[in-house]
Amino acid sequence: LFFIGISLLIFPLSAQAATYYVSTTGSDSNPGTQSQPWKTIQKAADTMVAGDAVNVNAGNYGGDSSVYLKVRITKSGSSGQQITYQSLGTVLTQGFIVSADYITIKGFDVEDPHDDRVKNSTEPDYRGGTGIFVEGSYDIIEDNYIHGCVWSGIILSKDGNFLLPSNSIVRNNKLFRNGMSGITVKGRNNLIEGNEIWATIQHHPGNILSTTVTWLDADGMRFFGQGHIIRKNYIHDIAFGLPGVNLDPNDPNNIYNMSNDYNDNPHIDCFQTWNDTVYAEAASNVTIEQNLCENLQSQTANESGNGFMLSGGSNNLTIKNNIIKAYGGINTGGTGNAHHLFVYNNLWVNNLSFKQFYPNAVVLTSAPYSIVKNNIFYDQPYKTISIVNDATGIEVDYNLAFNSDGSSPPCSQTVGWVCQNPPPAHDLWKVDPKFVNPVNDDYHLQS
Repeated sequence: LFFIGISLLIFPLSAQAATYYVSTTGSDSNPGTQSQPWKTIQKAADTMVAGDAVNVNAGNYGGDSSVYLKVRITKSGSSGQQITYQSLGTVLTQGFIVSADYITIKGFDVEDPHDDRVKNSTEPDYRGGTGIFVEGSYDIIEDNYIHGCVWSGIILSKDGNFLLPSNSIVRNNKLFRNGMSGITVKGRNNLIEGNEIWATIQHHPGNILSTTVTWLDADGMRFFGQGHIIRKNYIHDIAFGLPGVNLDPNDPNNIYNMSNDYNDNPHIDCFQTWNDTVYAEAASNVTIEQNLCENLQSQTANESGNGFMLSGGSNNLTIKNNIIKAYGGINTGGTGNAHHLFVYNNLWVNNLSFKQFYPNAVVLTSAPYSIVKNNIFYDQPYKTISIVNDATGIEVDYNLAFNSDGSSPPCSQTVGWVCQNPPPAHDLWKVDPKFVNPVNDDYHLQS
């Protein structure tokens, strides 16, 4: 007993992690137990400490659209002791601003139609109009349905600090009809995995800038910073529209009807990065793998769907084992300056009916020291691989190209837009890869 007493003095027992409850019928003056739950998620955010969890019962915690009720999380968990927010059933909210570390947010239905500059929010810039905005590190955002948000579904960003957020996970979320992008990630060493993004809109009805600026866009995912892994995501059905904002009178917020037009002239990319020295650092040492991108559309030269838009000094990007169905596969921009791009083992699918606006599978403009190997190019109507301007250290080999109508695929490599013939020694040109059923998107190989 003596030694037990001494050990307790030296090594006191840690506090027992608590599980709390929230219900629309509760009260914030309650203790937060299952029988006496709190009323608001914010009460839980203001109370919980490392290791605690809150179960939020089904209901609407967002109020009506005129009320700004985003949950602000400022208390951190610790290593091995996440603070967890999880839903029990369908929990409707306006989302979260996470300014803390070791936080888990799981299973919420998020819609935030507010542009915070309209609602005079205390949040700076676009944090208020994002479904879930993460400034902390070691956070986990998973299994949420995020839709109808003004400034993106999920953003990982920390103003004034390119190193943050870091080591966070965004996994298995569904992101529908959010403004500008489904997911934007900055910082260092974050994992973006298994998310579905579709129907991003350029002109969100809640965005006060939608009729006054030209830089609004509609992308699947945007990435900056270093060390990220972006894998197994599915991006699809981000559609071009006709000029003008066309409202459905039966759906004035135009959130649920995908046929409504809020995409006048976006440059739609499944994955995009650019040079933004003020708000983010150039993308570097990022792995993008096992994603499915469906962006096979075009209506004008500047309104054509791309798999990747990589520019502004992005470097050391590994793009491997993806299926990219797009009018353009990789575009490094008019000025280029991306470098050390490693493009391995991808399937690039186009449509032979696209004969205008110069579709290219892989275009490397001033992108030295890049490698394009072991890719399959299927039904490319114009240029397969184009090397423009600075070709220093570029390697292109061991690729296969095939057109399903029996025609010869376009040139394998160009320098100054002049075809290199014959293709590199190890390329397989006009060789059927023997897919099981490519017409119905089954790209497994036959036995």
